Formats: sequence, structure tokens, C-alpha cells
Amino acid sequence: MIDFFLASLVVGNALALLGGALTSISPRLGGNLLFLLSLPFFLGGLAAVIAAPTARWGTTPGKFLFRLEVVGAHALPPTFRQAFSRELIKLLSLLMPFGLFLALAITVRNGGIALHDQATRTEVVPKVRLTPTQKRWLQAQRRYRR
Repeated sequence: MIDFFLASLVVGNALALLGGALTSISPRLGGNLLFLLSLPFFLGGLAAVIAAPTARWGTTPGKFLFRLEVVGAHALPPTFRQAFSRELIKLLSLLMPFGLFLALAITVRNGGIALHDQATRTEVVPKVRLTPTQKRWLQAQRRYRR
């Protein structure tokens, strides 16, 4: 909820600025375009804003407060594509009628791994403190992966 709230502030303000710019160019066309594109832009923007810190650091502000992180293959932070897909699947499943109940049922059935984590092959795990040697090793792996 913390991540959703912070991302909603960012994306909502960006959409307001976009709407103001479009309506200053052409009030009727700007209003119609904003009406048609607001939901896809909002969902895509939310997914991107939440996925950026997940891909960079493996955590978001909300997960950081609860000492959780998202990991992909080999316990590395997920790629941006994985993180974006994960967030988009999560948002779209919550928009479906009874989507929350369906997501919970799939999560309980599959040993606590959520639908969006299964689809993107990621996992939310408790954050552990690393020794300096482990940190250097992870940094070397990240450099090699790029």
C-alpha cells in the first residue's frame, strides 16, 4: 500500500501536467485524449514507477520498511522487464472482478508464491545482511550480467 500510494502521487501529478499541456493546445482534443488514455497511462506509469527501484535495488520504499526484497534468478534483483511485468500483472489482477480472491487462492494453492511472482520467476524474501565479501561478489555478478 505504501508503494502504491507513493507511485500514485507521482503518476497522478504527471498525468495532471500532461492533461494541462494537452488542454492548453486544444481543449476539446486534449480532454478527449486524456479521457481515453488516462487508465492505460496510469497503470503503465504505476508499474514503471514501482518497477524502477525494484529492478535497481531489489526493494521499494514499502518493502524496505518491512525488510523485504524481490529477487530473481541467482538471488539477484530482477531485471526491469521482470519487475515491470510483475507489477503490471499484479495491478491487472487487482482490477479484475474478484481478482484479489483469485490471486489469494492461487497463492495459497502454490505454497505462498503469488501469481505475479510465478509468472515472472521472482520471489519476495526477507532481506539479509551481507558480509563485505558477499557484497563484492554480488557487485561482480551484476557487472558480469550487464
